[in-house]
Amino acid sequence: MPHLPAPRAFRAPRLTPVIAGDRLALGARSSSLHFRAAMFDGGMDPVRSVDHMVLSEPTAHPRVHTGVSAVTALFEDSQGALLNRDSLGNQFALEAGGVYLLAAARGAVHEMAPAEGARVHALHLLVDLHPPLRREPARAWRRAAADVPVIEDQGARIRFVLGRSDGSVGGMESPDGLLMLDGVLDSGAHYAHELPEGRQAWVYAVSGEGTLHASGESAALTGGQALCVSAGTRASLAFAARSSLHFVLVAGSPVGL
Repeated sequence: MPHLPAPRAFRAPRLTPVIAGDRLALGARSSSLHFRAAMFDGGMDPVRSVDHMVLSEPTAHPRVHTGVSAVTALFEDSQGALLNRDSLGNQFALEAGGVYLLAAARGAVHEMAPAEGARVHALHLLVDLHPPLRREPARAWRRAAADVPVIEDQGARIRFVLGRSDGSVGGMESPDGLLMLDGVLDSGAHYAHELPEGRQAWVYAVSGEGTLHASGESAALTGGQALCVSAGTRASLAFAARSSLHFVLVAGSPVGL
């Protein structure tokens, strides 16, 4: 009988298919690209949904949140302020580059609207909290652009909006250790982020074109497209810009609801 080679161990892919967001009209002068967890077959966990918004008019009534963190992160090219109010007594104007996080836990109300004449360019995320955190009172944090750490190196500019990267640079901390990076790469530039073991990532191309390499896989992304990196062993996520690339990376521990 001939000797047969041992079968190769099957390795599930880490990268999900690339998905384009659903375009939503929010009004005559406002719109959103919407992503939801069902698009990625669980790969987006703990993120429940993301809206890439351009707002120039009020578009929504106050919203009640429970069991989630609501994150609003303004891009640096926003013009004017986003007015925020919550049931914890906070009322403030969020300017370009700023971030607000409401860990609603047992429940809180949030309301936001662009100021008169503003053109707000932002991401709004709903992120599932782990069960122990859901039983805590609601809390909120905010940080102005000037307090968001930035690294710049060889054509890469990375803003640490939330969390830490390899323990070296840290943005505003969230209760569940969520990481959010807002990065811009010049054409031909590269950037690598180490995704810790057991964490999943959602990667979004805000604009431009680039390629993501991870665990021997690669995927091309253009503006308005996203993919997820599934949890597993520690992995290096390497970004390469084919043209100037603006991307966002959100990483967290899956909740598994």
